[in-house]
Amino acid sequence: MNRFIYGFCACSLSAMLWPSLVPIGWLPILFLAMVLCLRKGPLMAGCLFAVIWLSLLFHCLFMHQYAEKSQQIEFKAQIVSLVSQNRDWISFDVRVINQADQYAFFEALALNNVQRYYRLTWQKPDKIVIGQTWLFSAKVKGISSIQNQGGFNQQKQFISQHIIAKGRVKRAELLSHSMSVRQQVIDALSPTLAQFAQGDILQALIFGDKSGLSAIRWQQLRQTGAGHLVAISGLHLSVVFGLFYAIMIGLSRYAFSWQHLGKIQLAMVIAALFTFGYGYLSGFAVATQRALLMLFLLLIFSLIKQFSHHWDRLVYALFFMPMQLAQ
Repeated sequence: MNRFIYGFCACSLSAMLWPSLVPIGWLPILFLAMVLCLRKGPLMAGCLFAVIWLSLLFHCLFMHQYAEKSQQIEFKAQIVSLVSQNRDWISFDVRVINQADQYAFFEALALNNVQRYYRLTWQKPDKIVIGQTWLFSAKVKGISSIQNQGGFNQQKQFISQHIIAKGRVKRAELLSHSMSVRQQVIDALSPTLAQFAQGDILQALIFGDKSGLSAIRWQQLRQTGAGHLVAISGLHLSVVFGLFYAIMIGLSRYAFSWQHLGKIQLAMVIAALFTFGYGYLSGFAVATQRALLMLFLLLIFSLIKQFSHHWDRLVYALFFMPMQLAQ
């Protein structure tokens, strides 16, 4: 089994060097070859499984690929993140809601199990909040890479976030105004945070909402090299987990008379719950999901007292979040 894992990890990590993906019609043949190689050639079986898994996910994600030229379409989507705001323009991410009755069974199955997002811009929009569902009419085009190999590759960043298209909203109709608990907390605390001089940064650090950062503030963050700190990632989650873990260990010395191992396990569970709550408030960005996955794997293996090799942790990350290879 270890050789199977080595093959899967090595082949997955080499995915960015592949010239193209395997056509979907070849996947059943590769699956049969993988089954035949399981006993005699587990390393090759792991490589074949990586090719099948990555090709299948990318085909499901880009099942409806858009051309580089804009085209007018209508779609139903839910607002999941407010990216930025510049004068009368606002940029935000939406999760596409697919109508299952419009597609064949296997196509609907793929679309419903692989989340797809659009990056949209809207001039002079209505009041939009996270959690709203809209019927958008927008000019949408596919994401494209740049020719300059040394420049920033926006396509790779979008793929890692499951963003498959970007567009400009022409008109929209609000279908549902139900706000999430996260948005209610944001609305309740935003007036309080606005009273502080660094309220916009606090809002970005607590809720992952960077729409309040002005152009001047962004320039200051870039000049000081602190721009990455307002993007919620594993660094922030580890700080939150460590803080609450230390608090719970300190309290357990006075409030509980349990054995030492029980105190540690309880402190880890409670700290993980607070960290999960922070991840929810920050919007469950892709980097946050990746960090939470590894954190909960660490917690589970610690509770069941199971040794986990670093190859095991790598294969879990590559299997559950393969799109992170694009970063």
